[in-house]
Amino acid sequence: MALTHRYIDFSGGSDSAAGTSDGTAWKTLAYAYATVTNANSWQLNLKANADHVVSGPILPSYNPGWGTEDKSIHHVGYTATANDGGRWTIDCSAAQFMNSTSQDNMHFYGGTFKNWGTGKLIRLDDCSTFYGVEFDGQDTAKDCLQADNYNFVANCWLHSMDNSDTATTYPIYVLSGCGLIGNRIEVNQRQYGIRAYWGSHILDNLILSNGSAASGTVGMIVIINGDHTTISGNVIVNKNASGNVQYGIYAGWGSTGNLKIVNNYVEGMKRNFYWGSGIQFNIGGGNVSYGGTVTDFYSVAASDKVLSLKDDVVLTASGLMDPAANDYRPNSLLREQGAWPSWGDDYADNQAGLFAKSVGWPQPRQNHREGLHPIAAGILTP
Repeated sequence: MALTHRYIDFSGGSDSAAGTSDGTAWKTLAYAYATVTNANSWQLNLKANADHVVSGPILPSYNPGWGTEDKSIHHVGYTATANDGGRWTIDCSAAQFMNSTSQDNMHFYGGTFKNWGTGKLIRLDDCSTFYGVEFDGQDTAKDCLQADNYNFVANCWLHSMDNSDTATTYPIYVLSGCGLIGNRIEVNQRQYGIRAYWGSHILDNLILSNGSAASGTVGMIVIINGDHTTISGNVIVNKNASGNVQYGIYAGWGSTGNLKIVNNYVEGMKRNFYWGSGIQFNIGGGNVSYGGTVTDFYSVAASDKVLSLKDDVVLTASGLMDPAANDYRPNSLLREQGAWPSWGDDYADNQAGLFAKSVGWPQPRQNHREGLHPIAAGILTP
């Protein structure tokens, strides 16, 4: 797929310039979105020298549409030349960034969204990508990312959401056919971690709860109508000693076929694993629980049909190295359980990884160790 490049310098650019090089960069995303057309696929190179402050929700002048990757729009940071590893920053303190129930094929790599206030940061429709993106709520933001179908969110860090307890909010809320892989999500109060529907793959995420909510269906992973969904390799930890969050993984009603919940670890929730009503002909097993304050594993109805591939296990001590010191790597208790998430098999190489002691940016792991910027590292080619 050939991309037409345009450059945006939030500090030194000009919207009256050509936009075809760093020296002739445009100044604003709003101008870029108004100027690009559906004649091409675009790579918007965002210079990493200043924050871009948006003044209102912005959208491109056209919608690439579902399944039209040849008209997609890609956002990539740079310092001097395209794809050199620079990270962009978009400040949404003045306004929501993007709000559309129909916009498709928007792709964001290796940058930061910050401080987006009380509304959703981004609302999109289908076929979009967020890879290596930091979402920094700066303790004011609420809902973060809502998208519908066939979206991909990987190696992202969502943190510092609103710390009040006034309403239930959703860091990630997606519908069907989405991939949510290798993200670090830190949530507060009455927040979900991930809420998804059928046909999605929720794999190898680290979700940390600092919340205290005790009512409703608030959970770190909540699946509704989860047919053909896979939840595997996730680590979910309650970081609040007085917290009473209802669920670690909640499999909701209406999942009547091929929902797989296998090889996950949950620690310290009210109900670590919960099978809701109407769960039939689905697959579980190999899940490990520690410290559920009410129960470790719970199923609403005895008639629910769940095929267990491997026994679920309740530990008598934490299965993590030192969660109090932000070290979420598996310890010997957890590794003894055998078939465990892929990051567990790469134990030694995760010393500085997503589950290790660093409280800063979660370093890429396994095949993504080359660098934070997926394109500069040669991991992704837009």
